Amino acid sequence: MPSSTFLTKPHISYFSANRWELAAKIEKLIANGTNVVLDRYVYSGIAYSLAKEGLKSREWLYSPDKGLPKPDLTIFLIILMEELARRKGWGEERYEQTAFQEKVKKCFLEILRPEEDNSVVLVNVDRLLIEQTRAMVWRAIAENSLDLPKKTPLNKFT
Repeated sequence: MPSSTFLTKPHISYFSANRWELAAKIEKLIANGTNVVLDRYVYSGIAYSLAKEGLKSREWLYSPDKGLPKPDLTIFLIILMEELARRKGWGEERYEQTAFQEKVKKCFLEILRPEEDNSVVLVNVDRLLIEQTRAMVWRAIAENSLDLPKKTPLNKFT
């Protein structure tokens, strides 16, 4: 990882440090048979950093997180920005700006490649009700046999 770039982007290492703080706890929970569900993780930090910073080198964005537990399944919900913008409270968070979120979405779609990583599932939830979205998420879980006990070792980001 180029140290000069890393030092000029301390927030990236800060977010990674937060993930590392919980890594042992996550591993212990998984070892004890507990399913762990996270609503943002390594990919989120990378996508937001790419969108915000316009960084060209992705390799060093991954490097602080190498060795962290890798999800058995990453489900990315795809939705139209117009639909998000209609939701109550949209725009109250500093990153909830349509143009920026379009960039973030594009970055997510560039780094999450289900054709290269079978642990990634993209789910289009445009105009779906909550119940329909929930059914699609559970279908993705079942199709990946994650509704069954896991007998393989924990994967790590490499």
